[in-house]
Amino acid sequence: MKSLLAVVTILAILLAASDTALADPPTLAIAQRATLTTGGIVLTFDVNCATGSPTAASLTYSVNQDLSTTLDISGSGAAPFIATGKRQQLSETVLGPFHAGDAVASAQLFCDALFTGQVLGATINITSP
Repeated sequence: MKSLLAVVTILAILLAASDTALADPPTLAIAQRATLTTGGIVLTFDVNCATGSPTAASLTYSVNQDLSTTLDISGSGAAPFIATGKRQQLSETVLGPFHAGDAVASAQLFCDALFTGQVLGATINITSP
């Protein structure tokens, strides 16, 4: 029993002293606020491919704003980027005749051509600059 405790203690010390860090899982988040701009809105996304090194990545996104029972505004796009392996913020222009008020946004993250995350139906608030 004492030898097992000694082995566990040594392993714990070695792991604590090592420089190896566990990578974060890939993440995607949509900012709760977007800003009106000429011809659309600017919306910010937090992305993290968590690869630890640069890799090709892409973000696809869409925004939908229901202004009445007869008027529905939507816009979408895609943004290729180089993922740094750490958390990044991407600000993307979504084209469309949006107005100040509530809207719904969705996004999908692809890291190294693999689907790694999505956010569906996030409520955002569009504000004037």
